[in-house]
Amino acid sequence: MHKKDLESKIRERVLPLLEAMLSKNLGVRIPKIESDISDRLAEPHLDLYVPATFSFRDAKKKFREQFLKRELQAHFGNISRLATVLDVDRRSLHRAVHDLKLEVPRQQGERQREQQEADQSLQSEIDRTIRTTLDHYRGIFNPQKMEQVYAEISTLSRNIVPLIPHAEWTLREAEEEFERQFLGEALKRHQHDLRKTADSLGLRQETVYRKVKKLGLKKE
Repeated sequence: MHKKDLESKIRERVLPLLEAMLSKNLGVRIPKIESDISDRLAEPHLDLYVPATFSFRDAKKKFREQFLKRELQAHFGNISRLATVLDVDRRSLHRAVHDLKLEVPRQQGERQREQQEADQSLQSEIDRTIRTTLDHYRGIFNPQKMEQVYAEISTLSRNIVPLIPHAEWTLREAEEEFERQFLGEALKRHQHDLRKTADSLGLRQETVYRKVKKLGLKKE
């Protein structure tokens, strides 16, 4: 499911839950907060961890391994279907799976366990998104009412999980988004110094400059 479809599903399924929870605890509807949270939830996130200490090359390899493993699990090992979603050649995908030594759970119990882990990861991401958005409004409302809101976030996040469909990426889109996130964090660590960033990632400074321009990474 791509971004426009995801946004539509969020408005249809998730927004009513946000409205009900915030109205109950704050005593009034706040469309701005509701739209801020739903907009952030509608942004597809990769949510895959790669250590910041990795070189760019090693980080991208690790990302590809984690991403393909996750997508194989989401598509129950159906290589043909996944190749279509990722917009890659089926034989190339087979080769990548073999080279990375990826294994896909085949038995029902293993698939259920993998799904539970994926749901827990998504719940944590949703919980974090709601909390960080609400933090911007914390000083506006009665502190006691805001504490009531925060107390219900975990339950709300758990209820939202089954309502959000799996976001689908092409492999090219996913790798570009990974580069944007990984390189963006490296730039922040080095105060946007291109030379230091390049040295830390094992890249040439010219390469970092080109990627910064291509990925739209601007100094904040």
